[in-house]
Amino acid sequence: MKNKNKKEIDYTKSFLIVLTFMFLLNAGTIYMYNSILQDQSLLVSNYYNNKANKNIDEDITRVVGDYCMVYKTNLSRVKCVNDFVVETGVYNYTSTPFVVLSDQLMETGGDCKSWTTFYKGVFNYMGIHSNLIYSTNHVYLNVFDDTFYCNVDQESIDCNKFN
Repeated sequence: MKNKNKKEIDYTKSFLIVLTFMFLLNAGTIYMYNSILQDQSLLVSNYYNNKANKNIDEDITRVVGDYCMVYKTNLSRVKCVNDFVVETGVYNYTSTPFVVLSDQLMETGGDCKSWTTFYKGVFNYMGIHSNLIYSTNHVYLNVFDDTFYCNVDQESIDCNKFN
């Protein structure tokens, strides 16, 4: 009888050791995966921010930024830029592997990456805070200050005021 109980205890110990090992292996994998995702996210953000900063040197970015600065609030300025994009922009539903800069964008049009980069460049030029939001197949911008936030892309705008 003692021998049988010892075997059961050994199996239980072995099971607990394997279970602990599997837990630690999964935890390590999840940690590494999250670390890789954060690195990718940082690379993508840096890429778009770099392109947005290059857009500031483009003529149309400054023209739209200067024109929309006549509005009194940042919210009305954001809506002004969006009106410009919606009324004058050409949106290409076919994704391109590169970002088209502002001056060329007005002539040839572009996909969501190019228009979001245009927005970010204009808002950077105007001193309005924004964050890139991206998924596997879409990029848009979250624009904000202490009184509002808007989600903006080349086809729509969704704004909310803070109380």
